[in-house]
Amino acid sequence: MKNSCEQCSRMPATVLGHFVAEARNQSQKHIDMKNIFLYSAIAVMGLGFAACESVEESLSQPVTNPQETIFDSADLSVTPTTSVIDLQTLNDNHARAQVATSVVSDFPSGSQLQLIMEMSKNSDYSNAVQLTCTLDSAGAVTLGTDALDAAYYQYVSRQITQGSAYVRFIANAVNGTETVRIGGPNVYYGAGQISILPFQNIIEDTYYLVGGTDGNYTVLGAMTNGGDDPYENPVFTSDILELAAGTQWLIVPATTVDGGASTAYAPMVAADMSGTLTEGVEDDLNPGVISDANPYIFKANIHDLTYSLTVAIKNLYTPGVSNDWQPAQSQMLYTNNYVNYQGYAHLSGEFKFTSQPDWDGTNFGAGSSAGTLSTEGGNLSVSNDALYWCEANLNALTYSTTEITTYGVIGNFNGWSGSEALTPSADFLTWSGTITLDGGGWKFRANDDWGINLGGSLDNLTPGGADLTSEAGTYLITLDLSALPYTATLVKQ
Repeated sequence: MKNSCEQCSRMPATVLGHFVAEARNQSQKHIDMKNIFLYSAIAVMGLGFAACESVEESLSQPVTNPQETIFDSADLSVTPTTSVIDLQTLNDNHARAQVATSVVSDFPSGSQLQLIMEMSKNSDYSNAVQLTCTLDSAGAVTLGTDALDAAYYQYVSRQITQGSAYVRFIANAVNGTETVRIGGPNVYYGAGQISILPFQNIIEDTYYLVGGTDGNYTVLGAMTNGGDDPYENPVFTSDILELAAGTQWLIVPATTVDGGASTAYAPMVAADMSGTLTEGVEDDLNPGVISDANPYIFKANIHDLTYSLTVAIKNLYTPGVSNDWQPAQSQMLYTNNYVNYQGYAHLSGEFKFTSQPDWDGTNFGAGSSAGTLSTEGGNLSVSNDALYWCEANLNALTYSTTEITTYGVIGNFNGWSGSEALTPSADFLTWSGTITLDGGGWKFRANDDWGINLGGSLDNLTPGGADLTSEAGTYLITLDLSALPYTATLVKQ
């Protein structure tokens, strides 16, 4: 019997508790099924040891167990608040937000009640967020104003006007490391709605970057969010700004520039390229400082009060063997987001990417592994003297080159079934051929495949652009990839 005892004592508390509860259920069928049995880890282990000792002493002696703690789920109620939760006022008064009131009786000794509020903009509680609440002795169920405002902004509404959210509460009994959900996995308390007036973080339609030296600021440029609702999209971005080393800067709303306010935003650390913004009166803030002369793009999230500065590289150049290592004589890659760059280049053997049409900017060479870039690496290389489609990501410091072996024309005139080949020039930068068009749509396509193609308009061909259209007839078509924008000419024959 000792072996049986040892097995019992080694049984995990939760498993043993389940065993005891099951035995009790079998012997006491009259117990109301709405009751939920909550066992603390210590109490359950105590039950297990008592059972083992009884078995070891004598099989003839009756086994007795202490009375389990019983909690009726009906003895807990949670009622959402009916008052408007004014987060700005509460925050200004350093007070917490009361979201509900709880009433509980006969709760098991040694356990604590935990309430988790689920909040959603939808009545079916889809895409809900869970927030762990604090309970006080009077039954107030509260949350911090920052946490509630952030959750409301992300999951319910980005507007600063009063709105409502659907809420319901999960109730847990917590005893040390043991947590038991009261009522089971599908039971919620206090389902309803609460009204919230979020922080009055007013976001204007336009912001400006102002800068100068010694507090003598002038407007350097506007920052916009593309015309979106500023509460839905609070990220404002500047155009490329050429700034000298030592330039001081602040971000200010349009009302400050217009003279109606003095609000401004400054970085927490003056020289940091990204971080947190501090809001205050313009004259009281310590401005940011530009460390190195470069073209910059500023980005600021006015809701989160974060910012970043990105050194803006307008184009990448491709100096190498094919152009006698002359950046100004090389082909350029272009960008739409100052992260990803792409374009055609005539390459032969070794080359590099440079940020300027000279060697005075940032120069990118080979990284530590294939397909990676480094500002301290050696030369990049390609296998053949050819035209290449080049791509580079300056955030990830990666690149790729795809050799262009053919360029052709495909369209309605040939049933979109294979490209009519064009003939390249000696430097592979122009491709020409005589093609008969039927007046329908057509495009340029590389390597007889849709992975690399050009469309849009003849004076501004873009990757993946729309179908081109021309009058029916026979044309000498010339595709020019030597410079941006890429163009084509049609000469009727």
